[in-house]
Amino acid sequence: MNKAYTFFLLLILCCVAAKGQTIDELKTLFENEKYGEALPQLKKMIKTQPANANLNYWYGESLRKTGNPEMALKYLEIASKRGISAANLSLGRTCEALYQFDKASVYYNNYRRMLLQQKRATDEVDRDIIHCKMGFNMLQGVEKVCVIDSFVVDKKNFLSAYKLSHESGSLYYFKDYFKSDSTSIATTVYENERQNRILYGGASTDGAIKLFSRIKTTDEGWSTPTALPDVINETDHVNYPFLLDDGVTLYFAADGKNSLGGYDIFVTRYDTNTDSYLKPDNIGMPFNSPFNDYMLAIDTYHNIGWFASDRYQPTSKVCIYVFVPNASKVVYDAKTIETGKLIGLAKLNVIQSTWIDSDKLNAARKELDKMLSRKPIAQQKSGSRNTFTFVVNDSHIYHEYTDFKSEDALESFKKWEEEQNKFEQNKKRLETLRVQYAQSDSTLRKNLSSTILLLERQQLEKEPILEKQTLLIRKLEIMKLTR
Repeated sequence: MNKAYTFFLLLILCCVAAKGQTIDELKTLFENEKYGEALPQLKKMIKTQPANANLNYWYGESLRKTGNPEMALKYLEIASKRGISAANLSLGRTCEALYQFDKASVYYNNYRRMLLQQKRATDEVDRDIIHCKMGFNMLQGVEKVCVIDSFVVDKKNFLSAYKLSHESGSLYYFKDYFKSDSTSIATTVYENERQNRILYGGASTDGAIKLFSRIKTTDEGWSTPTALPDVINETDHVNYPFLLDDGVTLYFAADGKNSLGGYDIFVTRYDTNTDSYLKPDNIGMPFNSPFNDYMLAIDTYHNIGWFASDRYQPTSKVCIYVFVPNASKVVYDAKTIETGKLIGLAKLNVIQSTWIDSDKLNAARKELDKMLSRKPIAQQKSGSRNTFTFVVNDSHIYHEYTDFKSEDALESFKKWEEEQNKFEQNKKRLETLRVQYAQSDSTLRKNLSSTILLLERQQLEKEPILEKQTLLIRKLEIMKLTR
């Protein structure tokens, strides 16, 4: 009897010790941020100890960190009620990820009061409270955007999803473009159509990631890198530039005080009158979220855009959204639309809900099909080389760069060609805008009219300039021919 009792007691002690060891191992995994590895065992243990405060906190936080905020709420609420003060911070971030900014604010303020009672710094949670207010305000102005497709790709190769036309420029990874591994994060390079200007994210002297510009000076060389102004490079993480083919509209991503999540997408424009960039604007929802959103690129020739987001994605993945750019920003009426539906439109969790205009959707899909079926640039160049027709005089009509005898005339022609392409693209854009204006209500017409008037003025100013450039090219080439 004593032997049996002793054996039974030893068995209980061994089970308790084994269980204690498992909890210690889970705690180590959690503290080392190995949330995915800890989740299966935490899920088992929470069934046997549903009231354990620490297990609920670890499980809830691990769910949140691995992209399951909806499931995380229940367990974090139990942990909070059972005295885990850090659970309030996690609950705030969970509600923020679910766009429940009013609830998130309550949890953040609860956590802040606890920090003040313990005489601890509140800087981090103060930033969270500011982000909460920012998120709430953004939710009141969600843009009406037609998202025609979305798909998940590997983060390390996400640029392969962007199918830009040659006229819109090209995107590269820094390490591939410069044949370098000098940066510790994945910065990108934008190169314009003429391949004589680049914008890129690079490491500054203080180790921060900033945007730089370089101009091609010769066939082999580039100018010294020039950092973009502080109005753009105001934070330590500025990356993912894209310049529209108008040469003045710049999109980029930054992680700073004006960002809702990590990286947010911003837009600025170059003011030729003041020779400086305007203050960047956060482009808002649905493009930006409480997560990382970046690398917005627009092909104005086909009127198709892309951006990347890691919202609700595993660490190694990102979601690419393909959308139809608007001529001017139009937002949903937050006062008349149901909150849950508005949040869904902001989150882009069901892109079919953005398919309001079937004509726009079908036209965009046709354009996207054209882009996907287009031959690569190298393959295009190997085909017919009669890519243009330029009349010098009655006896000289050129179709290739090699036809030019004057180097000055050729360089002037290349510049004229780029400007002429932009002129034609804006002409098509104007035609599209005028059709939209005719089919729109008074509110949208008001927004469109300023864009149309600006483009019309630019076209009127540009036309005589192009004509003068044409005459100059002819003059330079004729002078060479008659020598």
